[in-house]
Formats: sequence, C-alpha cells, structure tokens
Amino acid sequence: MATRPSYRKKIFDALHRLGTTIGDPNTIDFKMIAKEAHISVSNISREFKDLSHLFYEISVEKFKEHEALSTKITRLPGVYALPSLLKHDLKMIFYFARDSKNLDGKIKADAALDYVKDYIETKMPDFYFDILRYNPNLLPNSDINAKLYSQFIVHSLFFFTKKELHSIEPNSRWLTDMTRKLINSLFSSSKATIKIE
Repeated sequence: MATRPSYRKKIFDALHRLGTTIGDPNTIDFKMIAKEAHISVSNISREFKDLSHLFYEISVEKFKEHEALSTKITRLPGVYALPSLLKHDLKMIFYFARDSKNLDGKIKADAALDYVKDYIETKMPDFYFDILRYNPNLLPNSDINAKLYSQFIVHSLFFFTKKELHSIEPNSRWLTDMTRKLINSLFSSSKATIKIE
C-alpha cells in the first residue's frame, strides 16, 4: 500500500513566508496557506486538525531548530558566542513578541504561545549560563551569579524588541545594533573584549 506524501515542510515554509509578509497572523487560514504552498486545503487538513495544531507544531519545529543552532553557538569562544547567541535570540524573541501581540483571539494559539514561553524561560537561559560559566571573564563583575545573570539576559531581550515591533522582518543591521546595545548595557564592565559582527 502506497503512503501519502507529507506536505509538512511545504506548509511550514508557506506559513513562514506568510508570517513575514502579511504581518497579521489573524488573517491566516488553511485556504491562504494552501494557495501559498501550491497544495490543496485537504492536504493541510490531513496533516493538521486546525490552525491551533498547525501553530503549535510549527512552534515546536522552529524552536528545535533554534535550540540546535544555540547549542552550536555555545561551542564558539565566549567573546564570539555571546553576541552570536544574543543576535540569534533577539530574532526569535522579536517574532514571538510581535506575533503574540498581534494574535487577538481569532486563532487559538495558546498551546503554541505556552510552548514558546516555556522554552524562553527554561531553555534560553541555559545557553547563556553555558557561555558564562566557561567564560567568567565575560561577566561584568566576578561576584555575579552566572545562573541568575543568564536569566536576566533573557529577560532583558524583551526590552530591546518592544519598540521595534512595527517592523515585519528584523534585518541584520537592526539585529547587530540591538546586540551592540545589549552588550553595552549588560556587559559594559566586562574584562573581555566582546566581538560583535
């Protein structure tokens, strides 16, 4: 018996393109995704029971990719790892903050938002902790608890994204500027020379 092809990747790619071009996730539906992916609505319905399910699954997929790259970044030398991870996380938090702000209840994405919030609160600080514990010279003060400071870093990312949420897609220049501001704010008295590229 032949198995049906999975359209999961095409659906995720189409949803990502739509999310970065239309800006309002409330207008997205299976018909719009099908048109963007060049597949039928029934193909999407076989993969996902509703938009809530689709949003949850794409969130899990995106954050698995995010986690894999974060793990690679933490293996860089600390002066490179820290700004690279900040830039990487700023982009993801930008999308989360923008999309959660724009969802007005038409799309039930609570499960997806809860998954992302949990990842941000529990996983993201661990990557900063890995960098700081192996590179204590990055800390602005030797008396600072690296574990607590890692949580503070993640919390601080939100302050640097709020005023920029009008943009549909953060560009590299914006990410570099925000990374530089974060480094200057959080690590100005660090003994290390942190490389921002």
